[in-house]
Amino acid sequence: MSLSLLLNDVCVQMVKVVKILNAHADSLNWIDRNTALLKQKVDEVGKQTEQRRREQERSFRLAFDQ
Repeated sequence: MSLSLLLNDVCVQMVKVVKILNAHADSLNWIDRNTALLKQKVDEVGKQTEQRRREQERSFRLAFDQ
């Protein structure tokens, strides 16, 4: 096999590896972005849940303290 064909084969293989790594990097970036969005949503639900719990406790106390 000539050096030229060997170098061409190495380049082809490297291009394949780079495409795979780029696809993986894109997937990891997508996961990172969506993880951050999901965390924001979970935090918001937690805040709303805590607020409702406090409101229910306050209503419960008002109903039974009278």
